[in-house]
Amino acid sequence: MGYNPNNPNGQATAAASQPVVLASDQAALPLSTGAATSTKQSDGTQKTRITDGTNDVTNKLLSVQVAGTDYGLVTNTVIHGLTTAGGGTYVDVKVNPSGALSVDSSGSTATVTGTVTANAGTNLNTSALALAATQTDKSQFTKITDGTDTALVTAAGEQNVIATAQPGVDIGDVTINNSTGASAVNIQDGGNSITVDAPVATPVFVRLSDGAAAITTLPVSLASAPTTAVTGTFWQATQPVSGTFWQATQPVSIATAPVLVAGSAIIGKVGIDQTTPGTTNGVQVNAALPAGTNAIGKLAANSGVDIGDVDVTSIVMPTLTKGTQGSTGLSVQNLKDAGRTSIMITATVTSTATSETLITITRSQGLAATGTGTSTTITSGKKLRIQAIVASARNSTGTTAGVATIRIRGAVGGATSASSPLQYTSSVALPAAATSVLFPSTGIPDGFEIDSNSGTNTYGVTILHPQWVTGSVVATFDISIIGYEY
Repeated sequence: MGYNPNNPNGQATAAASQPVVLASDQAALPLSTGAATSTKQSDGTQKTRITDGTNDVTNKLLSVQVAGTDYGLVTNTVIHGLTTAGGGTYVDVKVNPSGALSVDSSGSTATVTGTVTANAGTNLNTSALALAATQTDKSQFTKITDGTDTALVTAAGEQNVIATAQPGVDIGDVTINNSTGASAVNIQDGGNSITVDAPVATPVFVRLSDGAAAITTLPVSLASAPTTAVTGTFWQATQPVSGTFWQATQPVSIATAPVLVAGSAIIGKVGIDQTTPGTTNGVQVNAALPAGTNAIGKLAANSGVDIGDVDVTSIVMPTLTKGTQGSTGLSVQNLKDAGRTSIMITATVTSTATSETLITITRSQGLAATGTGTSTTITSGKKLRIQAIVASARNSTGTTAGVATIRIRGAVGGATSASSPLQYTSSVALPAAATSVLFPSTGIPDGFEIDSNSGTNTYGVTILHPQWVTGSVVATFDISIIGYEY
């Protein structure tokens, strides 16, 4: 705002400028963006540059290495260090006139790397050092110790070494000197062999042991023994012979055969000396033949004697006289008639849908009910032979004409459904009356077979009544399937 008269307080003014007086109730003047307000001076957004007018001082984290191109602030600084005594007093760290840091190692050991140069007047006590000249004249000694015991050296300058066997460790050749010993030296070979060298013609005593006692008798095995002729008179007429011979069978010559004693011993194959060669000699058996499986040749029929099962390779059939019934004959049975069990499958059911539907059937085996279901299996290892199918249908509710159909379906290795392969179908027309109608009776003389396939094949029965209406048009089916398993 303007003020008249101009510059009443006599302030100096810049060229082309006018002084401004603000009233006490004047609103705050707006500052330009980025101005250092009181808030910005403490929130870290304002920065101060340290510069020599050309280059700024480099600001880095302590973890970042300083580079030679960085600019730093040069100051004269006094470094204070905390002493280890006197309660932790801070003292100034000093350097020598050359600017090197002074180190006082008195009272402790310092490791020095490089060359040590003695200052004038300093005694390094070189007399106690192992110099090059004294390292080879045996005047210097080195102690070998584990910290507790020291290795000993003999008078001859040899180190006493006690070699202890360690598993898997080769300690080399060992010489045993026991010339003055009073007892033998025990050697354990650990399962290996021991070689003993002895001068020629000088016997060496060797003791053989099995680990518990000395061996007094050695078994001897001869791969081939020389033949020795035996002559003279023996005190025995018969010489006993034992052992293994080079021949598997030994020839024996007997001038006079001894009489066989009674017993059960087998004497092998015996020939019969025929009185007249080429003729047949009769053999008489005075005792019953023993039980066994050996064949004894051709057998003749003997009334009242059971000779067991006989395979007939040929048979002569008796001559038949027409008009005369024989007293004997052979019975014949088909394989399908062996081991058969009757099967009856029944169902009484009403229609419940217009589409083909599986119904629940009852299976009876050998007059005993064995279960119900929509998908039925066959006894494992058997075949089902269906011989006849009998069925009827009637309008049980309503008098609407229609068609009734029954079907048999089967499945291999799984359950039967309404879409399984079709095996049988039959249909009848239902009149518009509550009357039963028989399906055409189906007889199968030679039978229709379904294999069990280890009990995995199944079969089922479906019905179809397209005119079915809930509660008003319902048909009742009566179905019987007759057959057997074998």
